[in-house]
Amino acid sequence: NDIHGGRAEGVSVMSNGLGRLEHNNIHSNSASGVVILSGGDPTMLENTIHRNREHGVLVTGDGYGILEKNAIFQNVLAGVYIDNNSNPSIRRNKISNGLGTGITVADKGEGKIEDNEIFLNKTAGLEVRDGGNPEVRVNRIYEGLGVGIRVGINGLGRYVDNEIYRNSHAGVVVEEGADPYFEGNAIFEGETDGINILVYAAGTFVRNKIQKNALVGVVITSHANPTFLNNLIAENLRFGVQVSKLGRGVFEGNEIRDNVEAGMRIEQDASPLVQKDNRIHAGKAEGILVTMNGSGIIRGNRVYGNVLAGIKVESSNPLVRKNLVYSGKGIGIHVTDNAAPRIERNDVFANMGAAMVIADGADPLVKKNLVHDGRADAIVIEDGGRGTIEDNRIFMNANVGVKVMGGGNPDVINNEINNGNGVGVYLLPGARGKFAQNTIGGNYGDQLRVEGNPDGANNRHLHFIDNSISWATQPSLRRPELQHIIRAQADPKFINEPEPPPIHSRGSTPGGSSTRGSTPALPPPRSGSRSTLPAADTRQRASEREASEMGSPMTRGNRSPASVRWTDEDGEAGSRKRFGA
Repeated sequence: NDIHGGRAEGVSVMSNGLGRLEHNNIHSNSASGVVILSGGDPTMLENTIHRNREHGVLVTGDGYGILEKNAIFQNVLAGVYIDNNSNPSIRRNKISNGLGTGITVADKGEGKIEDNEIFLNKTAGLEVRDGGNPEVRVNRIYEGLGVGIRVGINGLGRYVDNEIYRNSHAGVVVEEGADPYFEGNAIFEGETDGINILVYAAGTFVRNKIQKNALVGVVITSHANPTFLNNLIAENLRFGVQVSKLGRGVFEGNEIRDNVEAGMRIEQDASPLVQKDNRIHAGKAEGILVTMNGSGIIRGNRVYGNVLAGIKVESSNPLVRKNLVYSGKGIGIHVTDNAAPRIERNDVFANMGAAMVIADGADPLVKKNLVHDGRADAIVIEDGGRGTIEDNRIFMNANVGVKVMGGGNPDVINNEINNGNGVGVYLLPGARGKFAQNTIGGNYGDQLRVEGNPDGANNRHLHFIDNSISWATQPSLRRPELQHIIRAQADPKFINEPEPPPIHSRGSTPGGSSTRGSTPALPPPRSGSRSTLPAADTRQRASEREASEMGSPMTRGNRSPASVRWTDEDGEAGSRKRFGA
C-alpha cells in the first residue's frame, strides 16, 4: 500500500489493536507516519516510512509493537519516538537521514533496540532522556551530523556491544542527572571526543573500547562522577582522559595507552580516584598530568613507557601512592610550579631520565618510596625546589642518588642511599637543605660531594645531623668543602683509628715508602702518614673493608641481592629485592 498525504498520521494502532503492516510505503503525512498507543501491539515488517512532518513512528501511552527490517528516513522529528511507559521491540531497521534524532526514548519510555543501523541523523543517532530506560544492543550508530548517543537529563538505559563511530560530535554524551550503563561498546573515530560526561551526571562504563577520536577519549567535567572499569582508552589525538572543572570519577583496571597528549589530565579542582591497576603507558607525552589545582588519589597503578614524565604534578596537590612508575623515556615523577603532593610508597625504577625531579617552588612529601635502577640521577631538587624526602630507599641508580642544585632547599631525612654507580648525595654551588639521619654508603662515586661551599661550617643554610656516611669509600676525602662535615659526621673510630702497619706495594722497597707517595690521614692523625699504600690501592682496600662490613660484594659486575624492608605507620609492610646491575 501507498499511504501518504494524510492531514494527520498515516496509520494509527490503538486500544489494544494488533495487526500486521508489511511492505507499505508510508510517507508525506502531516503528522507521524505511524502512531501506536493505548496498548496497541502491531507487527511492522519491511515498510518504508519517510518524509513525514513529525515522527516516522510514534509509540506512546503504553504502546508496544515489533518494528523489524523497516527503512525509516528523512522524517522531520525522530525516526522512532518512544515515551509514556511504552515498550516496543525495534530490531534490524535502517533509520537514517532524519532532521532530528534517529530514535528518541523519553518520559519513562522503554524498548528493546537491537541490531539496527542508525546513521546520518542530524542531532543524535539515539537520544534517551527524562527517565527513558531502553535496552540498546548490537547497533551500529555512525556518521551522524551530531552526537552518536545522547543520554540527556535523568536518562537511564543499558547499552551493550554497540559500535558508535565517525559521528560529527562526541560518540556518547551523558548529561545532568543521567546514570546509564555502557558495556562492551566500541566508540571510535569520532570527529571530536569519544565520551563527554557533564554536569552532575554519573554512569558506569565497563569493557568499552574508546579509540582514535579526534580530540579526547573521555571528558569528565562539572561535578560529574562516573565509574570506568576495565576499558581500553587508546590512540586518541589529544588526552586519553581529561577530568576538569570539579569533575570526579572512579577509574579501575583501565588500559590507557598511545594517546598523543597526556594519558590522563586532571585539572581545575578535579578530584578523581584513579586506582587498582590502571595501566597508563606508551603515551606521546606524560602518563598522568595533574595541573591547575587538580587533586585526587592516584593509587596502585602501573605507569610506564611514556615519552615525557610518567607522572607530572604542577600547581596541584594529589596523593600519589603505591604506583609502579617505570621504563619511561623521560622523568619518572616530576613535581613543579608550587605543587605540594604526597608521594608515598611508590616503586620508581628504570626510567631514562631522573626518577624524581622537584623544581620551581614545589614542596612535596616524598616518603617511603623505592627509587632504584634508574638510567640517570635518582632524585633531583632543582632551583626553587623544596620538599621533605624521608624514609626512602634509593639504590642502584646509574648516577647521583640525591642531587641538590643551586637554590634547591629540601629536608632529606632518614633515607638509605646506597649501591649507586655515581655520587650518593651531590650538592652543587648554592644548594641548601637539611640532611639528617641518612645512611649513605656503597656508592661508586663519593658518598657525599659538596661544591662551591666556601663558608664551610659557617654556612647557615646547609645542615648535616646524625648521618651515617661510609667515608672509607670516599674518593675525594681531602676536599676542603668536606672537612667540617667529616669532623661533624664521621665515625670517630674511623677518624682516630690506629695507623695500619706498613704494607709494601709495587714500586716500594723493604723498609722504605712507596715511590708514588703516601696518602695523608684525616686530621688529627696519630703519627706520620696514614698509609704507605698508593692512593688507588688505599681506596680499593677501604672499599673491600666497607663491602665486608655491609655484607655485600662491591665489585661493579657482581652485587648480590639484598632486601629492603619497612613497616609503615599504619602497619603495612613492604619489601623489594635489590638486584645486581
